[in-house]
Amino acid sequence: MDHLTASVTPSEVRNLATLEDEITELAAHLNAATYRLLTLIREFDERHGWSGAGMKSCAHWLNWKCGIALGAAREKVRVAHALDSLPQIRSALRGGKVSFSKVRAMTRVATPQNEDYLLMIANHGTAAHVERLVRNYRRVKRSEALQRDKQHHALRELNWYIDSDGSYVLKARMSPEQGARFAQALDAATGAIHEELRNAAENVSAETSDASETPIAARRADALERIADSYLSQKEHVVTGGDRCTLHLHTDISTLQADGDGTEAELETGGSLSANVCAEASRRLACDCGVVHWLEAGSDHVHASALDIGRRTRSIPPAIRRALQRRDGGCRFPGCTAQHHVDAHHIHHWAVLTAEQNRA
Repeated sequence: MDHLTASVTPSEVRNLATLEDEITELAAHLNAATYRLLTLIREFDERHGWSGAGMKSCAHWLNWKCGIALGAAREKVRVAHALDSLPQIRSALRGGKVSFSKVRAMTRVATPQNEDYLLMIANHGTAAHVERLVRNYRRVKRSEALQRDKQHHALRELNWYIDSDGSYVLKARMSPEQGARFAQALDAATGAIHEELRNAAENVSAETSDASETPIAARRADALERIADSYLSQKEHVVTGGDRCTLHLHTDISTLQADGDGTEAELETGGSLSANVCAEASRRLACDCGVVHWLEAGSDHVHASALDIGRRTRSIPPAIRRALQRRDGGCRFPGCTAQHHVDAHHIHHWAVLTAEQNRA
């Protein structure tokens, strides 16, 4: 080892220093050239210049035309697009101050808010330091995201209560994915209702109020009801073990035949009979539903004894429903042209026979 050291002259040491300078200078030029290459790749990809000749992606084109391994080509395409929103890192690479290896690592986690910090590490550390920093940063972010997801799941809730006027008031908090699915379903149902109202408005006179002017909040409430109806109508979703998916309305024949003071019938709400509905609402619900006839002893239905409970029957048999659908093809209410999600109703409530002539 000593004889090798002794053979090195001061002139040769200076030549090594010059060689070092040339290497680092050329590396800086390569970094700048890499920036230029990435700029061209990004533009080429955005303009789909690779889409001919059966290419699957820009990375496949680079693999074919430039001899770059497919994995490395994908990284170049990714970094090329990432630099578009990172002006500080982009400027450093363009000036040859950082290498592609460091830029590749930084762009995995860089944002306009943290790129200055990442650049500080890149300027004072090695590519290995930057890689290690990025790995630790991603691990922390994954942990934070998991904790945040658990918190979203723990805080989910939906509450409702019956207001003094009998209306239902709902308040919900959902996880992001739950909320997104709910909003998507609600928007779809709201859009369908809006389309039906718009079609109906095209067939009414100018003097008739435009149904499409219904407030969006009201249409969303209607859409939520339609979603509930859709779920309850699917037999595979019905919960066994009693009528858990049945809406119970307690009324009597006299209520269905005449109006009263507006509190003639009551909706069963989890064992507490506190939501009153008027006779007209009772008749509307009873037009197309399953009916169970009760015979009770006593005028107070809360404390009355059930003497006899009949079998569940349909107020509109399936055969008559099919006949109505074939005869009318949709709603027959004046000015309404809806053809889907329509119910059958009595023309004269509960005082005559169930026949096609008394249905609309």
